[in-house]
Amino acid sequence: MRYDRNEAVRYMGARKDDREAAVLADTAYLKLRNEVQARSVYRVLDCNVDEGGVLLGGEYFKSAKLAAHINGCTRAVLLAATLGAKADIMLRRMAVANIAEGAAGQAVCTALIETYCDETEAKISAEYGGLHFKPRFSPGYADWALTDQPRLLRMLDAQKRIGLTVTAGGMLAPVKSVTAIIGITNECENKASNCKNCENNANCIYKKL
Repeated sequence: MRYDRNEAVRYMGARKDDREAAVLADTAYLKLRNEVQARSVYRVLDCNVDEGGVLLGGEYFKSAKLAAHINGCTRAVLLAATLGAKADIMLRRMAVANIAEGAAGQAVCTALIETYCDETEAKISAEYGGLHFKPRFSPGYADWALTDQPRLLRMLDAQKRIGLTVTAGGMLAPVKSVTAIIGITNECENKASNCKNCENNANCIYKKL
């Protein structure tokens, strides 16, 4: 899995030319790299979209923004990915030992899980002969409620297959994990950002311009 220092620094809220932030990110990565045990599971499913949400694999997910995002798609990938429990444990240790290093570790792991999801998408595309994907759309984006997380995990048997569970509040455990629906499209799209789909766009320091 590729480590993207620039992305880690961005998630730290620093400028990309901030050398101190870059050193801190690199230090955190060196402590985390042997603890990361990335795993993923996915299904390619037929989907039907209406104005209020998406029917995927027999389950209806209410989200007008998700529906608009994958409008026109008749198939989608349901994906779950995680960096594993050991990464979470190391992040907690780093936060206790050094607050700044702990924050850098959080940013590094966020960058790593996003990179891992990108790499996993590329493998899925190759496996199916070159699929084109829309950007990932996850519970918690825009109007899609986190309370749908348990259904996504059940559809993927994610607890058994990759050790991914969900808390009562809808948060994933291990923390550095992602679930997403990815619309399959006929043409290659610009996937630089999901920011336009998020209602926190105006206030988010992490948005990609």
